[in-house]
Amino acid sequence: MSLAEIEAVAARISSRPRQRAGVLERLLRRRRINPDTGCWEWTGCIFKTSGYGQINIEKKPTTVQRAMAHLVLGPSPLYACHACDNPLCFNPEHLFYGTALDNMRDAVRKGRTATGDRNGLHRRPELAARGERAGGARLTTEQVIEIRHLYRRGVYGLKRLARQFGTTDTNVLHIVRRDTWRHVP
Repeated sequence: MSLAEIEAVAARISSRPRQRAGVLERLLRRRRINPDTGCWEWTGCIFKTSGYGQINIEKKPTTVQRAMAHLVLGPSPLYACHACDNPLCFNPEHLFYGTALDNMRDAVRKGRTATGDRNGLHRRPELAARGERAGGARLTTEQVIEIRHLYRRGVYGLKRLARQFGTTDTNVLHIVRRDTWRHVP
């Protein structure tokens, strides 16, 4: 799609022509065209967490691919996805709208998801929120050890342990079976 075609589309769908033209101008001013891929790579501000290009529109930060998709493809509540898998790209020919599921399936199909040894928890298991660090944990490590000890000795049943430690019998069952709190001896 040529620059003239993009400007024509932007003008046609614009409810506020000046603002749309301004956004388009700001986008195009900060692009570097990659001759190998045809990607329009963003050279401006980047979201630190995702690596996507960032632009502020009406004082709200948004991704550059979303801004370009909005200009060229029209507004949509769907994700602005990349056909090229370059997070800095905002070439309208490389963008399409899709659901979160479409986006994930596309990433899996292209091998861009972290599985196996590439998964962060395989590389750095100490970062996993386990035991007391898990958000919904109601028990401490010491309590889990005590529950297992009392159950193993046959002192109390599941229901009595659940009452004593202020949790459910299902939770106690998962603890004694080691379905949960596996990292605790």
